[in-house]
Amino acid sequence: MNECLTCRYWARHKDELIGTCVQLDEYRFQHERPTEYCHYVWGEYRPACKGRRMYYNLPEMEADNGR
Repeated sequence: MNECLTCRYWARHKDELIGTCVQLDEYRFQHERPTEYCHYVWGEYRPACKGRRMYYNLPEMEADNGR
């Protein structure tokens, strides 16, 4: 499985659906595939998060909806 979830360079966040790629210094979802800018290296088996919530509601976004 060549996905961020098992890559050595991916660090899971508290949210568990996302993490930070140490190589790219950016957020990546657990099932994203390697890109031309990163190099996948097997790290460890991590169980996938089954949560359905994909994002947080940001106050700025909620304020824009009231216009």
